[in-house]
Amino acid sequence: DLNNAEKLAPFTIIKECNLSGLPLFSVNALSEYVNLEVLDIRSFNLPESILYQILNAIKNLNLLELKVYICDSNICKNIYEFLRENNLDLKVFVETENYSDVHIKLSELNQESQNNYTKKFFFLMNRSTLEGAKNQYYKDDKIKNIELLKAVFDLEKDEDGILGLDKEDSEASLWNGLSIVSWYLNEDYKDENNFAFNICNSLKQHIVNPDSELSIRFGQKFSKILISKNKANEAKERLIIVHNNALKYVSQEDYIEITLDLYRAYLFCSDYNLDYLNDCIKNNIKQIDNYRENWRYIKFVKLYCVLLLKNWIRNTLPNCEIGEMIYENIKVASLYAKKNLTYGYLYDALYLNLIYCNRKEKYTKAKRLIKNLEDLLLKIEKTKTKSNRNVQGYWLQYMEQKIYYLLLTKKADECIINIENVLAYPYRHNEKPIKEYNEIKEYFISNDTNNTSKTIDKHVLWHRIWW
Repeated sequence: DLNNAEKLAPFTIIKECNLSGLPLFSVNALSEYVNLEVLDIRSFNLPESILYQILNAIKNLNLLELKVYICDSNICKNIYEFLRENNLDLKVFVETENYSDVHIKLSELNQESQNNYTKKFFFLMNRSTLEGAKNQYYKDDKIKNIELLKAVFDLEKDEDGILGLDKEDSEASLWNGLSIVSWYLNEDYKDENNFAFNICNSLKQHIVNPDSELSIRFGQKFSKILISKNKANEAKERLIIVHNNALKYVSQEDYIEITLDLYRAYLFCSDYNLDYLNDCIKNNIKQIDNYRENWRYIKFVKLYCVLLLKNWIRNTLPNCEIGEMIYENIKVASLYAKKNLTYGYLYDALYLNLIYCNRKEKYTKAKRLIKNLEDLLLKIEKTKTKSNRNVQGYWLQYMEQKIYYLLLTKKADECIINIENVLAYPYRHNEKPIKEYNEIKEYFISNDTNNTSKTIDKHVLWHRIWW
């Protein structure tokens, strides 16, 4: 009974009152604490009736902060409505369970209050545990509760409260942010809306120690985004640091994956001095059981084929290793497709083989590969194992090599029709070789209508490789 508290100190001199954990049954005297600024009523079993008594008792005070434990999201709404109806301008600091519905409700109410009143009422007092945050990160992205993660991260990073990302204990919150980044990339690996990119930009200034598990995971995710944003040099520099520190924090398979990411970054930077990384991947991947069935090996073979094709200089004979590696790529990708009923790696392997055949002007084999890719693309669309964006890319790269083949074989009408279809295709316009397509189209039209001898480089699409 707070009426008895006046025996200890006059109500009028009390500025901060801590009632947390006490078995309260009468709180009406709070209305007489006229100079009270901070009130702490955190309790795991505070009856709702007492909570509402407290709210009514303080509504005429100039209270600055209220600290409360909440385990029921409905109470959040009731407190919000009370503050709004009584036009109270105070901060409510909430302690709650980790990853609860309370986080979602608090975040929703803060968004509503900012939209309507340009201020927030609610702030978190307790941060996620590091173990819990890492468990959230390593959870399969497909089963993550993304709305909950967003709410938790939004509340924990709030610099207007007592948490924020710049505190010594903020690592759990940084993992929460990275969990959201991972989810976004699983939904859209190109991050076209910059959702993942923006979060990474807010995290990077707080992840400064390169020799840590958090830094390794952050560098790996952020580098994928940077590559998709045409910032391959920055991605490469980050991944070099990640690669140098990764092995003590990640499994051998994850280390191989990081090495593959670095390999990709080198390719995007047109830096083809990859002997060290080739040896690193080969030495590590062969230690995995049945490594030729592992997607990491298939991805490596694919990237190695890309490297060999990029190093193949026009008007020279191809490195004999190209044919061998393309055959290996098709073989392991075919086995993977048969076993897992997913066809992306097989599509990539056949596509790289088609590039090889077009460059070598092996028309019969190229024609057969075009039909194989067409059939496989229909299967991919039917099984829905790839995103719409993946399917769009598959179709464009297939059409690109088909047009290459039609140019080589001088099938003018069919080539023009295919070019017009691609140019009219409403997706990924910036990734089409429009200049080359128009050049091919004008070549065929000019020679057909004017009976001229206009020439064209029949290997004008030589440099085009999607990977």
